[in-house]
Amino acid sequence: MIELTVRPLQLGGQDVADEYEVLIDDFPNLELAAISRDILLEAAALRARYKLRTPDAIQIATGIQMGATIAVTNDEGWCDVPHIETPCPIRFD
Repeated sequence: MIELTVRPLQLGGQDVADEYEVLIDDFPNLELAAISRDILLEAAALRARYKLRTPDAIQIATGIQMGATIAVTNDEGWCDVPHIETPCPIRFD
């Protein structure tokens, strides 16, 4: 949710941030998960081993803990993490 709403909020677009929240709440096959201690410990291990940024490590660890089998991203740093399939690189040119 942070990744989607921070920019609209920076630009004073509370209405856009609200629309994103509604979209995510209604998106099929997507579940928002609370960040637990186990997720943070997994994220720390991933961050240490693969030199990920903290937000990326938290997202990947959450996916692993929630049983996700694939992560869609345009961040090539995720490609080195073998714990979850990441079709890399994804280009949106």
